[in-house]
Amino acid sequence: MRKPPAISCDVITTSDKKTIFAVRVDSGPMIRKKIEDFEKLYSKFKDNLPVSTAAPPKKKLLQADAKLQEKRRQWIVALSQTLLSNYYSYDDVRDFFALGNSDDADDSHVDLGPKEITTACAADFDFLTTIGKGSFGRVFQVMHKETGKIYAMKVLSKEHIRKKNELFSHLQKEKHFSEARTRFYAAQIASALGYLHDNNIIYRDLKPENLLLDKDGYLVLTDFGLCKEGMTPNTLTSTFCGTPEYLAPEIILKKPYDISVDWWCLGSVVYEMLYGLPPFYSKDHNEMYNRIVNEPLKIKRSISNASTDIITGLLQKDKTKRLGYKGDFNEIKEHEFFKAIDWDKLLRREIKAPFVPRIESETDVRNIAEDFVKIKINPASLAPQNLAMTQRDHDFVDFTYVQKNPMAS
Repeated sequence: MRKPPAISCDVITTSDKKTIFAVRVDSGPMIRKKIEDFEKLYSKFKDNLPVSTAAPPKKKLLQADAKLQEKRRQWIVALSQTLLSNYYSYDDVRDFFALGNSDDADDSHVDLGPKEITTACAADFDFLTTIGKGSFGRVFQVMHKETGKIYAMKVLSKEHIRKKNELFSHLQKEKHFSEARTRFYAAQIASALGYLHDNNIIYRDLKPENLLLDKDGYLVLTDFGLCKEGMTPNTLTSTFCGTPEYLAPEIILKKPYDISVDWWCLGSVVYEMLYGLPPFYSKDHNEMYNRIVNEPLKIKRSISNASTDIITGLLQKDKTKRLGYKGDFNEIKEHEFFKAIDWDKLLRREIKAPFVPRIESETDVRNIAEDFVKIKINPASLAPQNLAMTQRDHDFVDFTYVQKNPMAS
């Protein structure tokens, strides 16, 4: 029997008053199902389930709807853990939870090398102000008492993690970026992906929400939860994962794929930075998947030929024709779109960023929404102290290291 997985389950009420249960297994994709779907899955396996497994909760007379949905949510979590612990290799189970092929299951664990683990607890920090709040937790600006360093601490009531992001916020506010600004960001993204690929790591979750701006206006790539190591240029994998708007056609079609899916994602993000929305966007995921797989790319004439060409090259549905498929990052950096980029200067951070956040100190929160900053910190709301943990990954040594800028001396 497998170790019980971490299951997050949230109740969503749609605009037409229907109830949907959003379930995620460990760091896998989110699935959205009705209670009837889980009841059918239960019926299929109930004869082989432990006798302690409860039947689906039924509505009682005069029972409040919220109480019923909470009971159903708890039942779904328990049922999911039982099925995934005992029948993980069954196709019916893996397909239901969108976990990909069983042959790829053992390879889905992301190990980024030897780890040096240091535990920390809430008592090690001074809580300065609230800088974010979501459905599942709150983000605080904190200062480490011993070192004086400033951190963002996310306090969660559930294992589901949801992030807001600075680049995404700026893109929403400004609708779209200029070609020069898009080029500056795209060059850094391509460099980061190239670094990962050089270390045989596929990223698989590139999107504006995972791109942060530092105090100098340079990008920081975050959230390596969907990375997979051991991905050489000739290696294939088949796990269905990523964010719907940015999935490459071969992932949607559940075909084996390689590191070139990251270059598709780069094309989608470049397109979004220039136009404000992903290239095949639709509120309906099935319609969006159909567009990604079957419909031709539509590009307005408001951008340069170089921008049009790189987007077209990156968003080739046939991965063998996709820009970056043959030469990976070296092929990307030679494209006409990046002609103005001095890659060595970019790596040394000598290129002036087109936008620099106005920050007067490490504790400056002027770029944080005022609604968050006004929220008072309640120590009683902090997570249990043994939950906090930091990890250092061998493959990312010096990843955020900044060489001294000779232009500043």
